[in-house]
Amino acid sequence: MSDFYANNNQEYVIDSFKAVLESNQNALKDEGLAFILNTLEHYQNQSVFHAIWKLIEGHESIYNYVLEFIHQQQDYSNLLTLILEN
Repeated sequence: MSDFYANNNQEYVIDSFKAVLESNQNALKDEGLAFILNTLEHYQNQSVFHAIWKLIEGHESIYNYVLEFIHQQQDYSNLLTLILEN
C-alpha cells in the first residue's frame, strides 16, 4: 500500500479517500477500513491528517466504526492520540 502513496500526489489520495467513504456509507467493508487506516497512518505526521479525520467525521457510521476499531487495537493507539489532541 505504501507504493500507492509514493506513486500518487496527495490530492489524488484525498479524492480516493472521499470515494472510499462514499462507497462504504451503508457498511464499511474490510478493504475500505484498511484503506482508511493506511491513509491515516501514512499522513499521521502531516498537517493534512486532521483534514482527513474531518472527512471521516462527516460519515457518522464510518466514524463510529473506525473510532471503535482504533480504540480496540493497540497498534493504532498513536492514531487515537492524534485524534484526541485535536
